[in-house]
Amino acid sequence: MQRISYRLHGLKIHDVSMPEAADAVVSFAADGRANLVVTPNSDHYLRWQDSPAFRELYGLAALVVPDGFPLVLMAHLEGRRSVQRIPGVDLFYASMRLAAQTGIPVGLIGGKQGVAGKAAQNLAAVMPGLRVFLTESPNPEELADPAYVADLRSRLGREPAKVVALCLGSPKQEELFRALTADGNTTGCYLGVGAAIDFAAGEVRRAPRAVQDAGLEWLYRLGQEPRRLWKRYLHDTRIFGYVARSTAAGVTSSALALVARTVGATAVFSSGVHLFGSSGSASQQGKDASMRIVHVGPDPQTQGGMASVIAEYLTFTGETFTSSSIPTWAPRSRFRSLGNAARLCLQILVGQHDRNTLHVHMSEFGSFIREGAVVLAAHMRAVPVLVSLHGADFGETVARYPGITRNVLSKASGIICLGPKQKAMVARLVPRVTTHIVPNPSGPGTSAGLPERLAAAGSAPHFVFAGDVGTRKGFDLIQTVWPEVIAKYPGATLDVCGPVTDVAAPIELPRCTYHGTVAREKVAELLLGAECLLLPSRKEVLPMSALEALRLGTHVIASHAGEMDSLAGSAAVTYCDPTPDALLAAITSVLESTPADKQARSEKAIRWSAENSSNERIALRLQHIYTSHQRTSHTSQGGKHCGKADYQLRHSHARPGPSAS
Repeated sequence: MQRISYRLHGLKIHDVSMPEAADAVVSFAADGRANLVVTPNSDHYLRWQDSPAFRELYGLAALVVPDGFPLVLMAHLEGRRSVQRIPGVDLFYASMRLAAQTGIPVGLIGGKQGVAGKAAQNLAAVMPGLRVFLTESPNPEELADPAYVADLRSRLGREPAKVVALCLGSPKQEELFRALTADGNTTGCYLGVGAAIDFAAGEVRRAPRAVQDAGLEWLYRLGQEPRRLWKRYLHDTRIFGYVARSTAAGVTSSALALVARTVGATAVFSSGVHLFGSSGSASQQGKDASMRIVHVGPDPQTQGGMASVIAEYLTFTGETFTSSSIPTWAPRSRFRSLGNAARLCLQILVGQHDRNTLHVHMSEFGSFIREGAVVLAAHMRAVPVLVSLHGADFGETVARYPGITRNVLSKASGIICLGPKQKAMVARLVPRVTTHIVPNPSGPGTSAGLPERLAAAGSAPHFVFAGDVGTRKGFDLIQTVWPEVIAKYPGATLDVCGPVTDVAAPIELPRCTYHGTVAREKVAELLLGAECLLLPSRKEVLPMSALEALRLGTHVIASHAGEMDSLAGSAAVTYCDPTPDALLAAITSVLESTPADKQARSEKAIRWSAENSSNERIALRLQHIYTSHQRTSHTSQGGKHCGKADYQLRHSHARPGPSAS
C-alpha cells in the first residue's frame, strides 16, 4: 500500500490511521525483511533536530507515526488535516491483537527484570491465540555486548515472520535494531514503543480515557513520575519554537477547530468554562469589560490560604476588568485536579482563552507541574499569564527543582510576589521577567469608628491564634509559654482556630477555646477587640490572618519569617524570635503597654491597612498590573488604567473557607 508522507520541519512522517498502522506492522512482519516502526514524541523530535546520529537511526525506519501531541498540532497548523495521533502504547496493543488474530508470533524486549514475562502473561490472558516466543529484559551492559546481541539475533531468527516490541526507550531501541540487523539477514517487524511493556505488565497506570483523548497523557505521566520525566516534558521548551513556525506557516481558525475535533475534545468545549466550576457569576462573565481575568488555582469554595485569596479577588470588578475562576486543584482530588489542568491546557491551545488574561496562583512542588503546564500552554498561545506565588516552601522548591521553577516562571508575562524577599529570589531566578509586589488582600476598607469600638471591647487580655495548629506556625511555643502567661495574667484567654497538624490538640490548655477550622468571618469576629494575634512562625509567607488583624486594629506578635517584616510600617507588629523566652517577652511587652499606646497602635494599623492591603487598594494595584501586561489586541478593546472611581466591590460574595494561613 502506498503511504502518504509529509515533512515536519525536516522529519518525514507518515499520514496513516491507527488501523492502517497496525496493518502495516503485521504486513512488515512477513515480508522477508527487517522493518522498523517508530512513534516520535516531542523529545524524540527535538533529538532528531539536534543529532545527526539520531537522524541516521530514524532513517532506518519503514514507518514513522506521530505519538506526541505537539507534532500533530504542528501538522494541523500547517493544514494537514488528516493527520492523526498514533500513541505508541495504543499501536502496541493494536498490533498485538492483530498478531494474535493472524497467528504471527511476537517477542517482547525491554523493562526491568521480569517485566517482559509479566507483560506476556497479561497479554495472553486478554488476547486468545497470542503466541509470545521470546521475552527479554536486557540491561545496558548486555546491550553493549556484541556476544549478547549476536545470541539475541540468533534466537530471534528462529521465527522468520514476527513482530518484536522494542521497549527500551529512545535511542536505545533504535540502536538495538541497527545492531540486530547489521548482518543483513534479520527479518520481521520491530516496533519501537518505549514504555508500552510497562503498561502491559501493569507497572505503570494509563491516564483516564478523557486525558488520553485530549492528547495530554504526558501530563498524567509527569504527575506519576515527576523526578524522572520533568526534564523531558518541561525543561526543554524548544518545541514551542517549532510550533510557532508551524503557526506562522499557515495557522487558521478552521485548523485550530480541527485540533479540537482530532483529539475528541469537542464535548468538553461545548459545555464551556462551567465544567470547571467557575466561581464567577453568569452576569459577571457575560459583562462586556475591557479585561477578562481568569484566576487559575485552588477552588475558591474550598479551604486554605490560596483559596481564600482567590475568593477575595473574585469580589473585585468594575468597568476595567471582571474576574472569574477555573479551579485546577481541590483537596484530596489529585487525579481530578490533574485532569482539570489538562483540560484547561487544551482549551488554551485551541484558542478558547485568547481574549482573556490568566492569573495563575502557584505555591510549591506539585503546583509547578499542574499549574505550571497551564503557564506553558498560555505562553505557547501568547495569552497574557500572570503568576502569583504563594506557599512557605517556595524557596525549597527552587533549591530542589531549579530547572522546573526557572522554566515555568520564565514563561510568565509577569510575576506577583507577596513581598521583597520573594521578589529578590524570583529576580535572581528569572531576571528578565517583570515582578510586582502585591500583598494578600485583607478585606474591604474598615468603617469609621472602629478604634472607639475596640476601646470599648473589654479589659481582659484576649489572644487569638489562627492557622495550622503545629510547629510550622510556632503553636508549640504558645503551648509552652501559655501557662506562664496565665500565672501572671489570670484573666487572659486564648482562642485557637485552624486544623491540628503535628502537635497535641490545644483542648488541655488552661483558659483556651479551640474552635477547629472556621470561616474567615469567625476569625475576624474573634480578632475584633482582641489584645493580640499570636503568630511566632518558623516558616511563613504573608498570612491573611495577620493582615486581617491589622485591618481590625489588632496587634500582632510575629517572627521575622517570610514576608512578615513588610508589616513593620503598621507599627502594630511586635517581632520575636521563634523561641519560648522571646515569645513570652513579646507578650509581656504588649500587655504592659499603656491604653494610650494601644489606642495609637490600633489607629495606625487601621490607616496602614487601608493604604496598603485593603481590597480597594489591592484591586487598584491589580488593575494597573493587568493593564500593563495586556496584548495589543486586548488593550485595543479599551483596556486602559482608570481611576479609583472605576473600582467597585461586590459585597454579595461570601468569603468561604477558614482563616488563610
